[in-house]
Amino acid sequence: MMQRRARGADWPQVRALWKECFGDSDRFLDWWEKNRWNPDYSYVSSDGDRICTSIQGWPFLLNVRGRAVDAVLLAGISTRPDCRGMGLMNKTLRFLMNDMRLRGIPAVFHTPVDPKVYFRALHYTVSDGLLLSGAAQGEAEPDPAVREGDISADFEGIRAAYSAAASRYSGMALRTAADMRRKAADYTCDGGKLKVYEKDGLITGYAFYYDLDEGVVCPECLASSDGEYEALCGALSAMAGGRKVSAKLPPDVRLGPPFAERAKARPKGSMGIADVGAVLAAVGGPEGCAVEIRDEIVPENGGIWTLNGKRADIPPCASMDAGRLAQLLCGYKSLSELAGEGNAAILDPEGAKRIDAALPKTPCWVADEY
Repeated sequence: MMQRRARGADWPQVRALWKECFGDSDRFLDWWEKNRWNPDYSYVSSDGDRICTSIQGWPFLLNVRGRAVDAVLLAGISTRPDCRGMGLMNKTLRFLMNDMRLRGIPAVFHTPVDPKVYFRALHYTVSDGLLLSGAAQGEAEPDPAVREGDISADFEGIRAAYSAAASRYSGMALRTAADMRRKAADYTCDGGKLKVYEKDGLITGYAFYYDLDEGVVCPECLASSDGEYEALCGALSAMAGGRKVSAKLPPDVRLGPPFAERAKARPKGSMGIADVGAVLAAVGGPEGCAVEIRDEIVPENGGIWTLNGKRADIPPCASMDAGRLAQLLCGYKSLSELAGEGNAAILDPEGAKRIDAALPKTPCWVADEY
């Protein structure tokens, strides 16, 4: 069994494995092959010609505390049923992380169904999301500011709404115009539709959705205020007509009744650091402070680092593994919070206070990018 980068000829097996594990439609997988399948950033475990595990990858810029970090989105992480329990995915992830470092790609991110599965690879949760779910009932009349959208005509408006949101949340992909068009096509290729919130000719919110027999599913909804989120959710609920509604929202959205009781926070995005020095250099921190990092996945990440990404020979202020460093740098956890949970050790209390002041908790979220 060997781990390697994917090859173009692997696609038929990768596609079959994706369909077996996730059940996506042929229409979506046809679209993915043409628009997302990128063997240069994808990885497999293979036994001869047989693909046993698969990880899809796509390069992105990731917003980390307002700074752009080169990263790769991971999706379609899957293992053949008869190959599970053998540690193959852990080996694939280990190979991937070390290869990313060699290629100068410092980070990866993904939105796993079960984040705990990836803790062994030091991919910890760096953002939460709010999931609105349940049967629509008791909603007010739809807000007239919400209308059915048109991807082509409304593209610049929804792109501006996304960019405004990306500036508010650490851990979000910085979508270019091409990225935004590709993501919109991702939704619409399988029957997705669009609603927009528009007032005085300005689009400040939108919701991609699927109108299915069992209900309305909204995988991406962004707006500039709680009121706009309520208006968009209200429009989806009105359309559902008593069927179930499911909508993915940022974690800091505050919905009023009747939505509040149907909205629950849950882990959303995960991140792994392939090059500690590069991510520290991109994000930065107080001068004269260093951290000790442990990393059994990418051994080169281990050691003492300044918060500006240089190897250090000064006493560290704190000690943690590379996955907890990702939580700190993204702003999902503060250093004092990590220490209180037993996931970091404070070695210099005064230095730790400086780190807490420079790297406080901040709103974190990521939309589904796969």
